[in-house]
Amino acid sequence: MRFILGAAFAALLLVPVASQAQSWQEYRPKGAGFRIEMPGDLKLEDKGGKPATYSAVSVVGKDKVFLVNYRDQDDLKLGLDTMLDAVVEGQSDGKKVVSIKKEKLGAYPARRVRLKDSDNDEYEIRVVIADRRLIQAIFVGTDGDPLGRRFLDSFVILEP
Repeated sequence: MRFILGAAFAALLLVPVASQAQSWQEYRPKGAGFRIEMPGDLKLEDKGGKPATYSAVSVVGKDKVFLVNYRDQDDLKLGLDTMLDAVVEGQSDGKKVVSIKKEKLGAYPARRVRLKDSDNDEYEIRVVIADRRLIQAIFVGTDGDPLGRRFLDSFVILEP
């Protein structure tokens, strides 16, 4: 009986560890100037348009989405900080802004934004414009999630 109780207790301890274990891979699109680590299988998409928008997405379980979007930005007449603020405003439309933090990714100004929508879905976004390229890393999941933290913290701008 003790063995069964001990095995059951050990199994309960291992469940959170197993659910956190994911295979991670580096996503570094050729010529895009950044890298990021993403869990699971990636779905890559060329959304076309002018300018062309590219994305990579990974879904873990029912409630975690890891998304990277990037495209060349032609019109930078407003300046990087103004453009970043406009991107944040567009992303937050209809959502509650929980926090906004100005930061740098490499030598480039960036924003880290936490949002919550009307369904209480939570989003954390890191956005940067580096060498005329707008790049957004978006995690949909709960605040403080270790997988989301790993994803967003692994986002690096590669210097030319």
